[in-house]
Amino acid sequence: MVLNILRPIFLLIGTGYGSVKLGLLTAEQIKSLGGYVIKIALPALILSSLASKNLHDIWLPPYLFAYAGGSLLIYALAYRLYRSHFSYPLTQAAVMSMGASMSNTGLIGSAILPLLLPDRAVIYLSLTLMIENLLMMTMVLLLAEAGLQAQHRTSVMLYHAVKNLLKNPLVIAILLAMCAVIFELHLPQILNNLLTVLGKTASPLALLVIGGQFGWYSLAGT
Repeated sequence: MVLNILRPIFLLIGTGYGSVKLGLLTAEQIKSLGGYVIKIALPALILSSLASKNLHDIWLPPYLFAYAGGSLLIYALAYRLYRSHFSYPLTQAAVMSMGASMSNTGLIGSAILPLLLPDRAVIYLSLTLMIENLLMMTMVLLLAEAGLQAQHRTSVMLYHAVKNLLKNPLVIAILLAMCAVIFELHLPQILNNLLTVLGKTASPLALLVIGGQFGWYSLAGT
C-alpha cells in the first residue's frame, strides 16, 4: 500500500525534475504553474469540497487547537531565538520565525495529503490553511508592520494586515466555503463542476512544480 502511494508521488516529482533538466520547462514556467496551484487550483479544491459538507463534518476542535498551539509555540521559540541570540530586528525576526513555524502546505501538503487520506484530506488541508492564513499570517504581518512603522497605531496595522489577507485567493475560498457550510448553501451545479475540475489539478501539478524546483536549483548551482 505504501508503494502504491509513494509511486505516483515520485513519478510526478521526477517528471517535473526531468522536464526542467531536459529544457521542456523553464524556471518561469515552473513558477507560473506554482502560482496557478496556489491561486486557482487549491482555492477551487477547497471551495468545491467544503461547500458540500456540513458543519459537523469539518468542525474538529482537537485538530485546530493542536495545530494552532504547536504552530504558536514553535513561532514563539524561534522568535525569541532570533531576537535574543541573533539580535535580529523585529521585522526580520517576525519573517524568519514564520519560516520555522509554518509548513509548505500549499504545494507539498496539497499534493501528498489527498493520496494519504483521500476522504478527509480537504478538510484537514482547509483547517491547516485556515490556521496558517487567518492566525499565523495575521500575527506575522502585524509584527512585521510594527517593526517597519512603529509610529502607527495597532488598529491601522491590523486594518492593513486584514486587507492584505482578504486579497489572498486561499483565504477568500476558505471564507466562502465556511459561509456555505454555516448557512447550508449549495453551489450552482455548473460552478461546482468547474471548481471540481480545477481542483483535481492541484495535487499532480503541485508535485510537478516541486520536481521542477529541484531541477532548477540544481541547474542554477552548476
